[in-house]
Amino acid sequence: MKASQRKPLVVAWRGEDRAALETQARKGLIVVRYDGCEMEVLSRCTAPAQYQYAANNPQKSTESIRNEDELYAAVPIGAARLEGKLRQFGELTVKMTMVGRWEAAKADVRKSELQGAECERATHVITGMTVGAFTFFAGAASEDSAGAGVAGVGAGAKASRGHEELSQAGDPSQCESASDQDKEPVKNCSAVIRVEVAELGDVQTVCPPGTQSQGGKCVASVDTSCAAGMHFQAGRGCVANVVAQPATPAAAATSPPLSGGAVGQMVRIPAGTFNMGSNDGAADEKPVHSVRVASFEMDLTEVTVAQYAACVSKGGCQPAPTTIDWNGITDEKRRIFSEACNGNRSDRQNHPVNCVTWNQANTYCRWAGKRLPTEEEWEYAARGTDGRTYPWGNGAPGPRLLNACGSECVAWARERGRSWAAMYQADDGWATTAPVGSYPSGDSPFGLHDMAGNVWEWTASGYSADYSKNRTTNAFVARGGRWDDDAPSYVRAANRSGVAPTNRGNDLGFRCAR
Repeated sequence: MKASQRKPLVVAWRGEDRAALETQARKGLIVVRYDGCEMEVLSRCTAPAQYQYAANNPQKSTESIRNEDELYAAVPIGAARLEGKLRQFGELTVKMTMVGRWEAAKADVRKSELQGAECERATHVITGMTVGAFTFFAGAASEDSAGAGVAGVGAGAKASRGHEELSQAGDPSQCESASDQDKEPVKNCSAVIRVEVAELGDVQTVCPPGTQSQGGKCVASVDTSCAAGMHFQAGRGCVANVVAQPATPAAAATSPPLSGGAVGQMVRIPAGTFNMGSNDGAADEKPVHSVRVASFEMDLTEVTVAQYAACVSKGGCQPAPTTIDWNGITDEKRRIFSEACNGNRSDRQNHPVNCVTWNQANTYCRWAGKRLPTEEEWEYAARGTDGRTYPWGNGAPGPRLLNACGSECVAWARERGRSWAAMYQADDGWATTAPVGSYPSGDSPFGLHDMAGNVWEWTASGYSADYSKNRTTNAFVARGGRWDDDAPSYVRAANRSGVAPTNRGNDLGFRCAR
């Protein structure tokens, strides 16, 4: 977890949630479940400590947020919901008047010391809370941009020329009467602005249903039981006890499609540091740099046609398009390759939904109570911390590891008057997309399926020409490669592609995180 994520601003919280923190603080040390992006107060779990108030003379400060990196660093809790405002206004601003802090008398708390319900879910305790008054708004800071503030918590958002108020709590004029001799915050100047967290001493990694802990990582659970006369074989599933060995390369034996229970599962990715990028790839993968990623959860599979259809049926999403589209596409290409869009195919309910725009992917994830992953999260989930080239390791791609362009893909293209090259000279079982989870031998270190091949996956991150350049919102990063890739370099975990948000490709889908 980054240092900034240990001291997050909570100005994007609802007023009642911040007020609940103040109330809970008077009862004792606040115990939470926190992954760097979401924080849940476990009000029925208590820790053996109290807070003491440390007052100071009023201190004014303004913090400006001008890009997504700064957003996720300053306001990690709820940052995904603010990306649109940041893109619209170009800047977010917090004006603060701080008058003191609630400080924990004991910061080193072990999980075994906790008492009450919900404690098994606890990960951190709040060791400090900065209080006062603030105004959080979209737009650049100016003398009159945020106004004087209004007394009370949870005032409604306001808009005026050049900025839009997002949240506000406390009255800065009331804070002027505060002093470093106060025993508690002055009236109308006690809003929680920032919290500080400390990890519990003996936290255990708890894996979600359908996964298991293996070497300190959460990986997908695999049922190895087979019917009589068959045995389990990694990467193939249940096979007959007598299997003839082919003399020449043959079609890959992909696993049966995942059951409905497995589709939709999420895998908890523990916090960690990895080297992002590659010195052996394209210019946009440089420079290689160290990234610390907070713990998060990611979908085990790409979002399927059936999952997306559920959002459509409940009115949360627009129907998945059945045609491809991008700037400059010819009518001939649209006619030929729209055939591979899955949205209206009843026989592809367990295939990844494709041909969707960035906004459609983002809308689905929000409807599901999730979000699109950042590209930092995506690459970390795909390659872990050992610097591997592909999700499965450093070995060359093959038909048992992923769905890319094999002999079946070349044949499909030839039938449509196209001459394509193959990544490997074998049949991987699927001419276009494959059912999600069909290649478990190619899983990532955390057990995620199809992090290479099948479909490119939208991320929440704007594209940049390389990691030293500013990011744009005219294109978003897609990761993972696709079913028609003909070169191993395209399915490397570090490979990036900048895609216009309105593009619809038969090789473009997504998965969600939270």
